[in-house]
Amino acid sequence: MQALGLRLLESEAGHAAVELQVQPAHLNATGVVHGGVLFTLADSAFAIAANNEGEARWAAHAAIEFLRPARAGARLRASASRVAPGLYDIAVEDEAGQTIALMRGRASRAR
Repeated sequence: MQALGLRLLESEAGHAAVELQVQPAHLNATGVVHGGVLFTLADSAFAIAANNEGEARWAAHAAIEFLRPARAGARLRASASRVAPGLYDIAVEDEAGQTIALMRGRASRAR
């Protein structure tokens, strides 16, 4: 998280929020935030939410839908919430509250 400039904002049972201040290094060749960066932002919130209840969990599946581009200078926030045991919804929003991407993740107990 630190290498990409992600910052933990919230962490409580089954919920987490992570923030990213978009820098030029986060952009792809077309000038928008790289999909891998958005996935990593969402995945980081997912991982924290899935592991903040005292039991280690690993991602078993994650799927993301990119809804609109984010550009340099944007402040993005990924919020993850447990919707069922082992199932998490993650929304990535910009500072205006526009949804940039949606992810659903499934976590399994680490063995």
